Amino acid sequence: MSSRFRRSASQFHNTLPINIMPIEKSPPLVRAVFNNVTLSIAPPDAENFNLPEFVHDLGSGMPKDTQYTLLVPLHLDWKMDGTRVTLRDYPLPLLNIPRGEGAWSCETHLVVAEGVGQDESTAWVECMIQAPASHTSLENPLKILVPKTIMPVKSYADPQINISVDDVTDIGWGVSYTPAIQDVMRLLDTLSPPPRDKSPAVGFWDKLRLAMHWRLSTNIANRVHLHVKGKLRSLSLCYILY
Repeated sequence: MSSRFRRSASQFHNTLPINIMPIEKSPPLVRAVFNNVTLSIAPPDAENFNLPEFVHDLGSGMPKDTQYTLLVPLHLDWKMDGTRVTLRDYPLPLLNIPRGEGAWSCETHLVVAEGVGQDESTAWVECMIQAPASHTSLENPLKILVPKTIMPVKSYADPQINISVDDVTDIGWGVSYTPAIQDVMRLLDTLSPPPRDKSPAVGFWDKLRLAMHWRLSTNIANRVHLHVKGKLRSLSLCYILY
């Protein structure tokens, strides 16, 4: 190992641990716990990855000669030793993968793309250029027009998820969860900026369907308990999958 690498590595470790906000006493709306997460992001293998064919397959026949204003192909490798996702005031978790070494692994190609639209889908925003640290208005400022498209940014992925634990994996859902889930969706909706499109805004679920063109494959090595709470003649339902 070179001295230059040791020096840069030492500087990196001096920034650890990272200071985070203390845990509040009030329970959060939704809590997600991930154990020992390892995330690797790399360019896709150029020899074994055909970008136009990949987008065409997952995009329901997207033309292979489509042009893009944004195109980011990635290869993701995500591993962790278990996870638990819970909603406030509900005893059963939405997802519980017991903790264990190599409990979760996910590998996928991911393409983030924004297609070129027609002239009607592009808004030209006027931007004024000033000198740095200039607080006075110029008589003849330099102005440029920057194109801003209203085309949605889409993602294409084919994640392969493997869950390998010795214990039981729990998945829960119920009609009573709906109000809390709606609050969670409203919270996630604030993470994206409002669209420039003047059409009526679509809901979060419709945004997901529009933006995420994914084909998910999951392999669970052990038993799965699927807890579904509903009402059928005043009876609660619970299914167990083996």
